[in-house]
Amino acid sequence: MTLTDAVRDFCRQHGQQHCWIGFSGGLDSRVLLDLCAQIQRDTPLIFHVVHIHHGLSPHADAWAQQCERLSQQYEFEFHLSHLALHLSTGDSIEEVARTARYQAFSELMQPGDLLLTAHHLDDQAETMLLQLLRGAGPKGLSSMPEIKQLGQGWHGRPLLAFSRHSLLEYATSNQLEWIEDESNADCVLTRNFIRHHIMPVLKSRWPNAEQAIARSAMHCADSQALIEDAVREKLLMMHGSRQGTLSVSKLTTCSSVWQRQLLRVWIGRSGFTLPDTDKMATIQKSVLAAAWDRMPCVKWGNVELR
Repeated sequence: MTLTDAVRDFCRQHGQQHCWIGFSGGLDSRVLLDLCAQIQRDTPLIFHVVHIHHGLSPHADAWAQQCERLSQQYEFEFHLSHLALHLSTGDSIEEVARTARYQAFSELMQPGDLLLTAHHLDDQAETMLLQLLRGAGPKGLSSMPEIKQLGQGWHGRPLLAFSRHSLLEYATSNQLEWIEDESNADCVLTRNFIRHHIMPVLKSRWPNAEQAIARSAMHCADSQALIEDAVREKLLMMHGSRQGTLSVSKLTTCSSVWQRQLLRVWIGRSGFTLPDTDKMATIQKSVLAAAWDRMPCVKWGNVELR
């Protein structure tokens, strides 16, 4: 299957009316922009381009102008979103920027809208390695799904099966111009370190490392889906006396493994950030095991569990 066929089939399957193209101007999203231009006459979808201005580079204004110019060449409506990033001590600039970026995307989405981003096979492999080094479980190791809900719409990644090299070949053969973000060479950033130092070593020994790692991510996603199905079924029997709560007495009849799984799904379904391993252990030790006249509280991020 060609890149064009993959995007066309994906849009036919998941698109309804409006489709947003996440466009940074870099190689990957530049290819996606051109692919969407190739298929726009074959689909009833209305394409819009959205560029996120992070304000992190002195070239950010010039990049936004270049992205607008390229969008106009394809007669796509262009939307520019400015971010104001607020970093606290110890924050990862990658994570803060990513969170703010998807919040901006989410706010644009109307019911049924589809956001396309140009994540590819190499991104998937890098993401799984990142999650592995963070000590993630099956959910984190599932890495990036092909499609997931975002705001009132959906976020799709139609190029996950294709390598960065195949995108480069497409861009070169079609004489596309793209932006080179200087931060992509900064190996202080964890993903860049993996991309430039870890993956080349792995590929020197295992040439198909990206495919193998991405395949493992898919297996983790399958396992996680089965886990969540089982947990959701058991969760129906764990409701507390008040709506939206869980019964501590019922939870404590379960094994510690079941407790962790039930709490993760319950917290996630409530729309909150999941606690890390240490916080989960604290919940089990200080909240579930608390005497009836105690009111322990465990906090993480902007979440409190009592």
